[in-house]
Amino acid sequence: MGYKDRSTLIDMQFAKKVMTINGIFNPIMVQNGQIIGTWKRSFKKDSVTIMTDPFKPLKKATFKTFEPAAQQYADFLGLTLHSFS
Repeated sequence: MGYKDRSTLIDMQFAKKVMTINGIFNPIMVQNGQIIGTWKRSFKKDSVTIMTDPFKPLKKATFKTFEPAAQQYADFLGLTLHSFS
């Protein structure tokens, strides 16, 4: 994402959801080389919740492809994946 023209990676109407004015990138969802949404996390004592924000509605099957990554992230943190939505 270090290119001046990022239009091959993201529909530029969603660029402000991905990048802050300081050039910091929010956590992104990538499918087939395209950024299709963002996600956030929240913590409880022993668990993490991951909330997704796709730019367009996703088919259930497409959404399910992100669940293993969410589980890997929770495992990396040593926490239980409480919710993935």
